Amino acid sequence: MVSFTQFEEQILIGLYQEHVLFGIDENVLFRTLIAKYGLESKPGWPCSAFKDLVDRGVVSGPKNASNDDMAFAKITGRGMRQIEEKYGAKDGVGLILEPVDTNKESSRADELIRQLVPASDRVVSIGHNAQSEAATVAVDGARRLISDSNSLAVDEKSDLLVHLDAGVSILRRAKSTVVGTFKYLIIDRLKAAFESSIEDAFKVAILAALFLMLTFIISLL
Repeated sequence: MVSFTQFEEQILIGLYQEHVLFGIDENVLFRTLIAKYGLESKPGWPCSAFKDLVDRGVVSGPKNASNDDMAFAKITGRGMRQIEEKYGAKDGVGLILEPVDTNKESSRADELIRQLVPASDRVVSIGHNAQSEAATVAVDGARRLISDSNSLAVDEKSDLLVHLDAGVSILRRAKSTVVGTFKYLIIDRLKAAFESSIEDAFKVAILAALFLMLTFIISLL
C-alpha cells in the first residue's frame, strides 16, 4: 500500500500528464486520475491531498471542496516546475504514470451496464450533491475530449456531443429522471466514444468518466 505522501505525489504527476501530455487545461477530478492510473487510495485521501496541494500552490481549484467527490483541480506553473525539476531529463519528462489496461476495465464497465438494464424504467431522484457534481464534472470533461478529437468523423462527433449535452443538462437541472434516459444519453454515448476511433490518449479518461457515471446511477437505485 502506498503512503499518503506517495499518493499525493502521484496525483500531482497525473495532473501534470493531463495538462502537458494530453492537453487538458481544465480542472480534473481526482477520482478520474485514480481510475485512469489505477492509483491506490483510502477514503479521505483525495480531499486531504487537494487541500494540501492547494495550500502549497502547486494546484488550483475550488475552495469549497469538503469531500473526496469534490476534489478536482488543475496544475499550476509552480506544480509543473516541481515535476520537471524532479523527473525531467534532456528529452523532457515523458510518461511517468502508466494508464490502466482499458480492455480489462471495459469488461468491468459492461458488467455494471448490464446491472442497469432491469431498472431502465425506474424513476430516480438525482439529488444535487457532491456525488452528482463529481459525475457531472467527469462527464463534462469527457465531452470536452470528444469535442477536441481529431480522429472522430464529423457526424459521429456531432451525435455524441448532442446527446452528452442533453445528459449533462439533466444532471445539472433536473430533480429526477428515468434511469433509461441517463443510459441512453450518457452511458451509451461514453461507451460508444470509448469504442470508437478516438485517440488512445482520450480513451482512459472517457472510461473513467463512464465508471463514475455508472456508480452514481447505481447509487440512486
